[in-house]
Amino acid sequence: MIVGPGNYDDLRVHCVVLAVGPISPKRDEVLDEEDKDSLHYITVMMRSCIRSSFILAKHSQVQSIAFPTLTTKMGTSTYEGTLLTNLKLLVDEAKFSDLNTLHIVANSEEESSKLIEVALTIGLTMSS
Repeated sequence: MIVGPGNYDDLRVHCVVLAVGPISPKRDEVLDEEDKDSLHYITVMMRSCIRSSFILAKHSQVQSIAFPTLTTKMGTSTYEGTLLTNLKLLVDEAKFSDLNTLHIVANSEEESSKLIEVALTIGLTMSS
């Protein structure tokens, strides 16, 4: 669902896409690296959430969209893996969208550094 136009505090945007993903906003999920079923579920559901948001953006003629990083709890064995997986999902789905820009919003400076490192490794370019 897209809500807006309106004033959304510090977001500095006119509209917000509301989507429900498989990871809570608190990011308090603690999964074992060996829990392949849960990690697969997160990947499938995250792709569905991202794809639905991009389709909604297209039908609403939105050309720029921002996504927060949604990962498992920082410092856990699955944190970096889910961060990388979700970055790749965003990039993969964006390739088939009509978006002009995709902004990825990190949760912290540390997370931002990790995202930049991974993004450069997989051949993405950065803008400031």
